[in-house]
Amino acid sequence: MREELYIYMLAKFTGADKKYELKEIVKVKSFIKETYDNENWVIWYEKYRVLIEKEFNTERYSELLLEAEEKKLLSYSDKKSFLYSLAGIAKSKNLSSEKKISDSDYTAIINIAKDLKIEPISADAVIESVFGITETFIGIIGVFCIGITLFFTKTLFIPLFLAFFLSRVIIKGGEIISNFVFKNKIKGLSSFLSFILVYAIIIFILIAGIIATTNTINDLPKYKEKFTLLLDKTISTVSKVTDIGIKGSEDALKKMGELPLLNLIKPFFSGLMNAFSVFGYFLLIIILSAYFVFAKSGQNNSEMDEIDAKLTSYVSVKFIVSILTSISFYLILTAFGLDFALFWAFLAFIFNFIPAIGSIFATAFPVLFALLVFSPIKVMIIAIILTVIENFVGNYLEPVLFGKKMELKPITVMWGLMLWGIIWGIPGMFLSAPLMALIKIIGENYSFSKKISKYL
Repeated sequence: MREELYIYMLAKFTGADKKYELKEIVKVKSFIKETYDNENWVIWYEKYRVLIEKEFNTERYSELLLEAEEKKLLSYSDKKSFLYSLAGIAKSKNLSSEKKISDSDYTAIINIAKDLKIEPISADAVIESVFGITETFIGIIGVFCIGITLFFTKTLFIPLFLAFFLSRVIIKGGEIISNFVFKNKIKGLSSFLSFILVYAIIIFILIAGIIATTNTINDLPKYKEKFTLLLDKTISTVSKVTDIGIKGSEDALKKMGELPLLNLIKPFFSGLMNAFSVFGYFLLIIILSAYFVFAKSGQNNSEMDEIDAKLTSYVSVKFIVSILTSISFYLILTAFGLDFALFWAFLAFIFNFIPAIGSIFATAFPVLFALLVFSPIKVMIIAIILTVIENFVGNYLEPVLFGKKMELKPITVMWGLMLWGIIWGIPGMFLSAPLMALIKIIGENYSFSKKISKYL
């Protein structure tokens, strides 16, 4: 049904001036082939040819529009994307030095925008972005300026974005409570209950994390002898097949201290401690998130509402999945009798917010510690179970809950991790996933960044 509506709109647009130029037809054919990426595109192209060469069925077109609106088959971004494509088709046959759109094409696009319930001024902005470079240029300069601003104002923006993302979780929780408890009534109370519940969970996680971290630090010296024995055994085994020039564990630790790598590790842990300084902003975060949840803008903007809905879904699922991963780690490690299970579970919750490498750290730390107290077979079993959990969450559960449209490409995840790590340090690494998702969502809704967003 959606495909047929697109075909009718293409026919209506190209048939507006009753002049079917070759460049225009070729561009339409390319659009159909790209949109219907299978053998059916030939069928739809033939249907399009029939519509422009024979009588255009106005009644059927009206039925398709009505059905699409009732079933909400087209999102606001889908509609703008289609208008962007129509403007591109118009540009293909207007290759003069001035590159101005003809009056007939402009009117046709505006009329189709009205059919799609899009304001003419928004449609005009789409046309302008295709026939000029102003919007693109402003966008590039804007991104650069925003990056510089974020770098020098990290103290302000880190708690601001934390509060904003947490507010999305609270809003989603309020929607769930409203739907299943109050049957879509008393939405204000639902939001308040969600606010209390989310922060109760966060406070519990923070307190548990502080207690677990303190206990772990206090008890770790007990394992120094076991660690030394394991290191000696490892060095002895490796020395039999290689010539590393290390006599024992003391010599190994001394040489490790001489490595430049240690100078790279120290800032990491220093940054990690700085990340925990966010507790000092906790009251500010609570106030800001309360504002984001309960403040009413008083405006109805379908475009911004769609962006907010996608981001709310993404951040909420990420938060819930992190909790589930943490609980799974705690139960598994407790079942195996590994010490500091609560601490490893806390790390799993924290590291799950770091894309790509976070799951590696979350799994590696408890497995390495298990080598000190368990047999190799038992350690291997623990490693396999934890790896399966992380892979299930990362490769199956998250994509299913987010939806394919929200998936970020692996290269995007890695670039985002490095970019936000440079701008905001360790806190930026934790926030990189939702921040890149926000950039992708916004990019999909604006013409100048639409092509770039496809690569994210």
